[in-house]
Amino acid sequence: MAARLGASERSLRRHLSREGTSLTDILREVRLNSGLALLQTGRVTVGETAYRCGYNSASRFAGLFRERFGVSPSRVAQYNAVLGPPLAGS
Repeated sequence: MAARLGASERSLRRHLSREGTSLTDILREVRLNSGLALLQTGRVTVGETAYRCGYNSASRFAGLFRERFGVSPSRVAQYNAVLGPPLAGS
């Protein structure tokens, strides 16, 4: 990632540290947001979502998801299963 941004690894880490984040934090955020988007489709299980987002453990994914969003991934999946598909254009 650092090379793609034209920076050294150390420099990238230093810049991210100044912003109060890290590559690990950014990766976790991307994975969890991707998981939220998948669950909102209502087409995948929590286990499948965890796997697609790079987690080997559905329970680890669920714990981090709950910590980040304040609700369990299964609750999001249930909610969206009841609602049905989203309205186009909304």
